[in-house]
This record gives sequence, C-alpha cells and structure tokens, in this order.
Amino acid sequence: MERYTEVKHLELEKLSKMKRLPDEKIIQKKNRYEKAQQRLLQLLTKLNEPSLIEELNAILNKYKLTLTNKERSLFKKARQTRNSIIHGKKIQQVTKEEYNIVSKIIYLVIKHSILNRHS
Repeated sequence: MERYTEVKHLELEKLSKMKRLPDEKIIQKKNRYEKAQQRLLQLLTKLNEPSLIEELNAILNKYKLTLTNKERSLFKKARQTRNSIIHGKKIQQVTKEEYNIVSKIIYLVIKHSILNRHS
C-alpha cells in the first residue's frame, strides 16, 4: 500500500511539472491518497477483531447469561437499525422491543460484572 501511494505521488508530481495539474490540485489528490491509505490500514487492522455478536456471546458465556432466540433476533435488528442510521442508509425508528432488549443486555452485563467483582 505504501509503495502504491508513493507511485501515485510521483505521478502527481510529474503531472504538476508538466503543468497539467495546478499545485493545489496535486495537494488535494495527495491528501486523498493519504486518507485512503490510512482508512485502508485501519480496516485491515480490524479484520481479526471479533464481531459484535461474537463479543456479546463471549460476555453472555462469561457471566452465564442466556438470551432467547427472539431476544437475539431483536438485538440483531437493533444493531442493523443502528448501522443504517450511522452509515446514512436510511433513518429508521428503533422499536420499543429493540430498545428494551439492548437495555436489558446492558443492565445484565453491568450487574454481573459488579457482582463478580465483589465476590
């Protein structure tokens, strides 16, 4: 990736010297390549991270908590709704059931983490 960015920077400098691109355009393009490189590296480092569902399962197992299939489904739907909103796909209303299951999970995890800390 770094080599690719260096090659692009050299190409941009060459175009600048040939007066095919103004200096400010060169700087803008360099900045875009650098941001793209940073974002790509950020994404690559997250490849080995567990998904939120895997993390949730690990926490539930750690504290010996269970969720029904309906509760898991509601949690996944709430997560999808959140992702749609955050990534600008579409604004959706979180249902009361979705809100309640997320709140329940947070409550149970906090409760059990505090209880386990004191035992």
